[in-house]
Amino acid sequence: MLSICIGIYNWNVTRLVAELHRQACSLSVNFEILLIDDGSKLFGTENVSLANLSHVRYIENKVNTGRSAIRNQLAYEAKFPYLLFMDCDTAVICPNFLKSYVERFSPEEVISGGYAYPDEKPDVPFRLRWYYGKRVEEVSAATKNLNPYFSFSTFNFLIPKAIFDHLTFDESLIGYGHEDTLFGWQLKKMGIRIRHIDNSLLHEVRVETKVYLKQTEQAIDNLLKILQRIEEKEEWIEQISLLRFMRKVERCFLLCFLKIGFLVCKPLIIRLLNSSSPSIKLFNFYKAGYLATYMCQKRVSLFGLK
Repeated sequence: MLSICIGIYNWNVTRLVAELHRQACSLSVNFEILLIDDGSKLFGTENVSLANLSHVRYIENKVNTGRSAIRNQLAYEAKFPYLLFMDCDTAVICPNFLKSYVERFSPEEVISGGYAYPDEKPDVPFRLRWYYGKRVEEVSAATKNLNPYFSFSTFNFLIPKAIFDHLTFDESLIGYGHEDTLFGWQLKKMGIRIRHIDNSLLHEVRVETKVYLKQTEQAIDNLLKILQRIEEKEEWIEQISLLRFMRKVERCFLLCFLKIGFLVCKPLIIRLLNSSSPSIKLFNFYKAGYLATYMCQKRVSLFGLK
C-alpha cells in the first residue's frame, strides 16, 4: 500500500531509513522504501548497504537530475498506491510517524506533515537558515490549514499515486525553490484537498548563510518563471507575499528607489544576516531588494502581465 520515496543527494540516510523500516515493519501494510541517489559524490558506500534491508530498493543515478526530476522518477518507480515523499536531510522524531499517515489514507486528498527544527542554535555561519526554519516554517498544522495550498511543502507529504500521475513536478524549474509552491497551486486548480497535520520530521539541514542567500535568489528567479507561465497571474500575485508587496512598491513608483537602497546597503545587509541573531525582516528586505533589482534590469512589471 505504501511507497516511502526518498531522493538522496550527498547525505547519509542510514539512520533515517533504519527508523522508517522499523516503524513500517510494525504496521500491517505492504510497503517499500524506495531510495534513489541523485548523482551524489558522498556517502555512497554507506547508503548502498541499505539495499540489504527487506522491502528496500536502491537506485543510483549517474548524474544529478535535480529536485523536481528526482521526485518524478521516484513516483514512476514506486509500486504502491500511496506515496510518502520526504527530504533526505531529515530525522524521524515521532514514534508513530508512519502510523499517523497510514491512518489517514484517502484517495482524494494530500496530507502534509510539516517541519521541525532543533532547539539548539547552530554555529553562526548556519544561523540564518535555522532562524528562518524555526520562525517561519515550524508552524502548527492549524495555522497552515488557514491557507493550505500556499503553505504546502514537498518536505514531508503523502499523496495518492493516482493524483500524482496527473500533475508531476515541473522539471524546467532548475535549482532551488518554489517547485513545491507550483505543485500546491496545481493541486488547488485540480480541486484536490491538502490537509496539514502535526506529524513533523526534524530538518537536520545546515546551510551556510552565503549559500542560503544564493538559494533564495534562485527561488525568486523560479517564482518569476512560474508567474510568466500561469494563466491566473492575479491570483498568484495575491497569494505570494513577496509579489504582493512588490506590486505595491511598483504602484507607488518606488521600485528604483528600493533597488538603489538595496544595492547601497547590500554589503551591510549581508554582514548583518551573517550575524549571530539575523533578522527575518531584514532577510525579507534582501528578497525584495533582489527582486527590485531584477525587475529594473529586465524591465519586468507586475502590471499588465499576459
